[in-house]
Amino acid sequence: MCLHADQVKSLPRGGEGDPDAWRLVPRRRPLSRGYLAGIAAAIGTCVLLPYGEELLRCVRTGRKNDKSNKSNKRIRKGR
Repeated sequence: MCLHADQVKSLPRGGEGDPDAWRLVPRRRPLSRGYLAGIAAAIGTCVLLPYGEELLRCVRTGRKNDKSNKSNKRIRKGR
């Protein structure tokens, strides 16, 4: 179901006289800044949050390994 079925049918034939049929044109009513900010925040959260969590895990593991390496060095020096 299409709202403008005649326009959809004319697209394969080149738009039939509509010069903007295959061109990107600005919207008549641009999206509000709040809507765009929400989309940007959602994308930023969904993309950056997993990377931040992985970075946090790597830092924790690195600190844990540093502590275990230092304790191993102390034991070896004592021998």
